[in-house]
Amino acid sequence: MLRNLRDLMSQKINKKAALLFVMAFIVVNYSFGLLVEGTEIYLISRISFQIIASAVSIWWIFLTFKKTKKAERQFWLFLCLGSLSYLTALCLWSYDEFTAKTHQTIYNLSGTFWICQNIFYLLGLLLLVYQLKSRLRTMRLILDILIIMSVAAAMSWRFILTPLLSQSASKLYVIKIIYPILDLGVLFGVLSLLTASHAIFNRKTKVLLIFGLLLLITADTIASYLTVLKVEIVGSNIDILWGSTLLLIGLSGLYHEEQPLPQHGEVYKHKKNHFLKIILPYSAVVAFFIVAGVDFYKSDTVFLSFFMVILLIIIRQIFTLFENEALFNKLSNINEHLEQTVKKRTEQLEETLHEVEHIAYQDMLTGLPNRRLFEKEFSDLLINKENQFAVMMIDIDRFKNINDNLGHSFGDLLLQEVGERLRDNRGSHCRAFRIGGDEFSVLIKYLSIEEAEKAAMNILAKLRKPYTLKDKDIHITPSIGIALYPSDGTDFDTLLTRADLAMYEVKKKGKNDFLFYDFSMKNLSGFELENSLHKAIEREEFVLYYQPQVSINTNEMVGAEALIRWNKAGEGLILPDRFIPLAEESGFIKWMGEWVLRAVCRQIVDWQKKGISPVKVAINISPMQFQQTDFVETVESILIETGADPKYLELEITESVAMENIEYVLCKLSSLKKIGFSISIDDFGTGYSSLKYLSQLQIDKLKIDRSFVASMEQNEKNAAIVRLTTLMAKELGMKVIAEGVENNTQAAYLKKVGCEEFQGYLFSPPLPKEQFEQLLVRVPVASYKGNRKMIETHGKVTLVSEE
Repeated sequence: MLRNLRDLMSQKINKKAALLFVMAFIVVNYSFGLLVEGTEIYLISRISFQIIASAVSIWWIFLTFKKTKKAERQFWLFLCLGSLSYLTALCLWSYDEFTAKTHQTIYNLSGTFWICQNIFYLLGLLLLVYQLKSRLRTMRLILDILIIMSVAAAMSWRFILTPLLSQSASKLYVIKIIYPILDLGVLFGVLSLLTASHAIFNRKTKVLLIFGLLLLITADTIASYLTVLKVEIVGSNIDILWGSTLLLIGLSGLYHEEQPLPQHGEVYKHKKNHFLKIILPYSAVVAFFIVAGVDFYKSDTVFLSFFMVILLIIIRQIFTLFENEALFNKLSNINEHLEQTVKKRTEQLEETLHEVEHIAYQDMLTGLPNRRLFEKEFSDLLINKENQFAVMMIDIDRFKNINDNLGHSFGDLLLQEVGERLRDNRGSHCRAFRIGGDEFSVLIKYLSIEEAEKAAMNILAKLRKPYTLKDKDIHITPSIGIALYPSDGTDFDTLLTRADLAMYEVKKKGKNDFLFYDFSMKNLSGFELENSLHKAIEREEFVLYYQPQVSINTNEMVGAEALIRWNKAGEGLILPDRFIPLAEESGFIKWMGEWVLRAVCRQIVDWQKKGISPVKVAINISPMQFQQTDFVETVESILIETGADPKYLELEITESVAMENIEYVLCKLSSLKKIGFSISIDDFGTGYSSLKYLSQLQIDKLKIDRSFVASMEQNEKNAAIVRLTTLMAKELGMKVIAEGVENNTQAAYLKKVGCEEFQGYLFSPPLPKEQFEQLLVRVPVASYKGNRKMIETHGKVTLVSEE
């Protein structure tokens, strides 16, 4: 035990060893007392054990004081002074007892130091109460403390103070009277520490400290009560309690760790252990009534009954508190679960937002930044007007051949490798982006033209090197166009377009090279138009016009044809005959067709939401779009996406498409009919038709080409074609519509031969969606009668008479 004592006095103390020492000390102290009881060394052993306990406690508390940095440092200092006062008093008393033999001055002085112990403890606890005052702000906690203190004060007055005051008023008895009063103060501090919602000590420190101080109050109270009974307490087992008190207080210091401030939500965790805090004031009152009842038992039965009723009410209230505490804990658990759920969902949302932002700015195939991030970084560079930089457009020559011959998966691998080489080409002034398809762009900050030229040559050399993909050696060449800021343009679109023009000039001259843009390249309007075409959807430059379709027999507007227009920035409205051939040649027609279908579906749904009854809208389907293997799935997914009803949609296919690979076409048309679309053949009579196959197709309507309608009056053969086409369609169960009707004579002839519908300038030109919507609202049944036509005046659609 002495070896353990040396270890426990060192700077670095094992907490578990200290706890074992305290337990062993108490057992040995008690056991040794039993062995030597009645002998001369009994009292000496009791005092010796107390001195050892005091010294160990002082050292432990001092170590805690040294390592503590926060405000509670002063608390540990007062505890250390209190334990030191106890040791001083013990030494003085021992000197008087064993040497001076009842020297009254020394005896009184030791009593004063014992009182100082409680005074220092009280000061430390008052300091602690001051620090905890924000956590004792609720009136309920204050009332709980006052109830317990009142009961304790009453008990102390009844059983200790009153009997002591009745005894001799010597200085010794004055000291003994002060003990219970100071103990009440210590009790107040302990209750404040116990009821605080978030203590400044960890759980182990708090338990040891509270238990040690309560043991001190208990020992003092027993000692005072034995004094009242005039029982000798020197050398009694109370000495073991006092020694244990000192060790527990010292041990609490060893377990002390500076606590962080309470976090949001932490309060719920602590409120789960409120049972003791709630039961304490009621327990004190119950004890008080029991004692009072015993006093009144012999004097008055009525008073005893009154006390019993109050006692039962308190017990009932305690059970009610149990129920409330259970409900409160359940609510706390729910709140804690909700907080954890919200925290988790918030973290998931933040993670998702990071992923979305990452996806929004990164090309998923190559991992390079995409066009959106390119525009953002370009804008950042424009903040400093003194910056000089070049925009490179890079296109892989004959990439389509690689895709067609080796497959798209192979082409994707090649694009990934190209992206990796461009990424490796990073310098402090170089940044690569993927624009789309096989087009890449590089943004270069430069100090001279030579520097930009050197960068282009490095990129050419890197991309020309052979690629080994799936055990195949692939050789490719790039074409690079370069535009400079600010000499070639001062905005993103202009620079990108001009770099694109320079790149197309490289391709025109044989590919596998680079060129800087110069203003003579403006003549390449076709290339510029094709390049802009790819960006038109992103810039929302495409718009739809609607040309009404009218029933000749009922004069009702029965439908409309959706016609695409290109409202190109800086040029105005571009008609389809300029950009449709480019779109077909480049393959962009597929995406353009999907855009038209999606836009029409959304428009139909929008009309329905506005309470406008829509008409059936015809949409042109290009041969390339129709021949896509996933065409049916694509249109079906657009319907699901937009929520449009297919009964309001009519798909127009060309005559040549309908007669090519008839089995494939029949299967596709059957699927489209099952979905709910109407099918018509556009420009009928201008291509090659087989009447045998025409009868097999699930066609709802034939559209007579405008070239036949325009020349009916001058060309009898064309008039005969219109008449025979109408007759044949009727026999096959199809409707007939004529397009390009511009005068009453044409309309009259069409009505005569049995054509049911027409569209053309006689009724209305193609209208923007806003004006067509006005037409739907104002003229739900078209007023076409004889010599009437639709004209447009100051942006308003009006029916007027030609007469």
